Amino acid sequence: MAQDLLFLQLDPVSEDGFDRAHVTRILSKGATKPVTSYDCYYPDGSRGEANGLEAEDAQERIAHLGFVHFGGRMMMERIFELADTLEVFLAWSDVWGDEPQACVTRAERLARVGVQAKAALRFAVARDASHLNQLVKGTTFEDHGW
Repeated sequence: MAQDLLFLQLDPVSEDGFDRAHVTRILSKGATKPVTSYDCYYPDGSRGEANGLEAEDAQERIAHLGFVHFGGRMMMERIFELADTLEVFLAWSDVWGDEPQACVTRAERLARVGVQAKAALRFAVARDASHLNQLVKGTTFEDHGW
């Protein structure tokens, strides 16, 4: 996938970052090796690069989190689970026309999205990892059975 996927906090006032232990625990589920830094690999061929988990900046809190060069069923499942448990919204680039540019994982979270984000982005609610993939217009998962 060529575009970036950013994790943004719903409550802009509480921008204290993300708990590294939680992020690496979720991303390590089913991974070929524990995810402790940048690269995430899964046995179905899924992969992604997690910006914010760079080893040289191994702080307890992650200030910014995003993914590049990501795709595949297991990677998207981990991204969806991470977004849902962190209660964030996701935003992505390379959007044309009236397509969504951001999403939440639960409809009730739309009310928590900041006014500026709502004014700047078109939102959707991602039902699951497959729907998130459709929204982001990423990998078609043909190699992974999707």
